[in-house]
Amino acid sequence: MALSKDMLDDCKSAVLKLLERRQKYAIKAKVDYRIKNQSIEVFERHHDETLTKGYFDYSVAKITFVNTTQQWKIYWMRGSLRWTSYRRVSQVATIHEALTVIDADEDRLFWGIACDVTT
Repeated sequence: MALSKDMLDDCKSAVLKLLERRQKYAIKAKVDYRIKNQSIEVFERHHDETLTKGYFDYSVAKITFVNTTQQWKIYWMRGSLRWTSYRRVSQVATIHEALTVIDADEDRLFWGIACDVTT
């Protein structure tokens, strides 16, 4: 089941604020997002002339709304390219809380050490 229109509008607004903040730290990459059903994926798009499409996407985080619990689950991409639940804070009540966790990146699993914006 897809997100409701009101929830979708709220999500887009919140994600765009995160992307705007993070874009200035993403050197040579465009920070973007995609929404599919009840999941929002944040990724970096990197230019690469050697690829047919001219770019590759590096997944940063995925947030999925679980209708039965009314909670947002937070995931990070492992080196094996599998989404893994973020143990420090596996689920939160609002999209804003989820994006705050991803932005803080206390374990450097989402943005990595190269994108430390705390200093």
